[in-house]
Amino acid sequence: VGHSLGSIVSYDVLNSLLLEDSLHPKPCNVVGRTKLLLTFGSPLDRTAFIFSAQQKATTETREALATSLQPMIREYVPFRDIPWVNIYSPRDIVSNSLELYDDPDAAGYNDTRKVQNIEDKDAKIPLLAHVEYWKNPTLFDELYARP
Repeated sequence: VGHSLGSIVSYDVLNSLLLEDSLHPKPCNVVGRTKLLLTFGSPLDRTAFIFSAQQKATTETREALATSLQPMIREYVPFRDIPWVNIYSPRDIVSNSLELYDDPDAAGYNDTRKVQNIEDKDAKIPLLAHVEYWKNPTLFDELYARP
């Protein structure tokens, strides 16, 4: 579970664990043991856009290297068997729904493996929406609904 910058940290840590597990001679079954990646108030789409928009500074080799270090975008099977729920509010100036982390044309893509973007309709006060998630039922309903 990660809010705001914590969602970036959670995403990076999970990718590191998945990568390490896939290369380890005695894997720890990170995919099977991770029941949910829940992000809320996440700027992940904004950071992905910013880095992809730097076309002059970004080479295909650098993009390929970045993808190789992110199993969650590299392969849907088995890595996206981990459910990913993202809670956002259109009134949150920091976050957004996560659209740049899915590729409908990729092998293994389906509706259960894509990021499940859920709008928090109670996070509605501009500038405060970014911290309203903590007191709204959407976050806790999603947490309690998962095994």
